[in-house]
Amino acid sequence: MKTVLGKTGLAALICLIAMALPCLAPAGFEPSLALDIQANMTKGAELLTIFHEDENNLYKAGAIYEKVLEKKPDFVEAVWKLAEVQYLSGMMVKGQPAEMEHYRKSLETAGKALDLDPSCVQARFYSGCAQVSLAEKASSFKALGLLKRGKADLFFVMDQGPNNRWAPLAAAVLSQVNEQAPWPLKDLDEAHRFAVKAVEWDPNLTMAQLQLARVHFAKEDYEGAAREAQACLAIKQPTYIADAVVWDWPDARKILASIKERKGG
Repeated sequence: MKTVLGKTGLAALICLIAMALPCLAPAGFEPSLALDIQANMTKGAELLTIFHEDENNLYKAGAIYEKVLEKKPDFVEAVWKLAEVQYLSGMMVKGQPAEMEHYRKSLETAGKALDLDPSCVQARFYSGCAQVSLAEKASSFKALGLLKRGKADLFFVMDQGPNNRWAPLAAAVLSQVNEQAPWPLKDLDEAHRFAVKAVEWDPNLTMAQLQLARVHFAKEDYEGAAREAQACLAIKQPTYIADAVVWDWPDARKILASIKERKGG
C-alpha cells in the first residue's frame, strides 16, 4: 500500500486490503435482494484483488458498491468498501489535484459506516488513513487535529491484536506516520517499534517489511535498510498481491538503488 505521508510507496496502505472477503448479506434481507447483493459484493472484492492488472478494476469495484448502496443504503460492508475504493483512488493519483478530494470522500464515507456501526474496524482503519493523508496538505493547526484523530482511529484498529488482519496494517501506517511526520512529531524509534510489530504479526505483509526498510534508511542504517528491502522482495506469497506489485516491490527496489548510489554505484 502506498504511504500515507510523502511520495513513497502505503497508504499503501494498505492494496491494503483489497482481498477482504465480502460478508454475506445480513439476516432480514429479502432473498432475491440478498442474492443480488452477495453477487455484487463478491464481484467487487474480486475486482479489488486484480486492480494491479488494470487500474479500471478499482473504479469498477467502486461503481458496484455504489450500486449496492442504492438498493441498501445501510449495508455497512458496502459503505466501508466504498471508503476503501475512494482511499485507494487517492493513492493512485498521488501528487495530483484530485488526490485530496478522494481522501475527503473516503473520510466522509468511513464516517457513514461508523454511524451505522461504531465498532466497524475496517471503517476505523480508512478513517484513520484518510485523516493522516489529509494532514499532509493541511495547515499546521488543522494538520495536528487530523493527525491526532487519525492516529486514534489507527490505534483502535491496532489494539484489536494480531488475530485481526487489520491490526498489522494499522501498525504499519502508524510506523509511517512516525517516520515521515515533520519535527517535532517525527519519532524514528516509535516508527521502528510499530514496523517490527507489523512484520511480526504478518510476515507476508510487504507493506510492513518495506516500512521497516524505510525506517532503517531514515536512521542512516543502510545495511539494515538493504536487508529489509531484500526481505520485502523475497516474500513469495504477499498478503496483498496488488500492494506488492503496484507499490511495495517497486519501492523496495528504489531503496536498494538509492543505497547503491550512495555507495558510489
